[in-house]
Amino acid sequence: MRSWQYSRTAGGLEKNLSLNPAAPLPTPKPDQHLVQVIAAALNPVDYKPAEIPGIIRFAIAKPATPGIDFAGAIVRPASDSPLKAGQLVFGACGTNPVAGGALREFSVSGIKSTVAIPEGVEPIDAATVGVAGLTAYQSIVPHVKKGDKIFINGGSGGTGVFGIQIAKA
Repeated sequence: MRSWQYSRTAGGLEKNLSLNPAAPLPTPKPDQHLVQVIAAALNPVDYKPAEIPGIIRFAIAKPATPGIDFAGAIVRPASDSPLKAGQLVFGACGTNPVAGGALREFSVSGIKSTVAIPEGVEPIDAATVGVAGLTAYQSIVPHVKKGDKIFINGGSGGTGVFGIQIAKA
């Protein structure tokens, strides 16, 4: 299995990524799906924390594979999951919030962080929803009721674009 990996981040994560053509296939836990990644979307959380001195040394097992947001197909569903093998899904990869593992051919994703891609939505579009979409949702829905007015600063960024849509709904 191929996987983009890094063991250090000096000079920037992008300068240290290399394609490992023989990375081991991840082994899912009972509450995790094994998914074949079709598309991944990168966010600042995928590289900025890893570039903080000390974090790479202590919080991230090496070699590490970045990427949280993904879209893919279920290879092996988690125990007691309504999702089926072959079903297209999207969500958040892995168990490490700094090195999720979306930048590899196969990854694991939790039963609570993976949902079916709605009919008519392309996997490449669904892959963008994870971090930015959930951040916008959690920032607005619990605090805003119908008729409220809100100001979204940074509405042209990833989270802002989702925030505007959620606020309008």
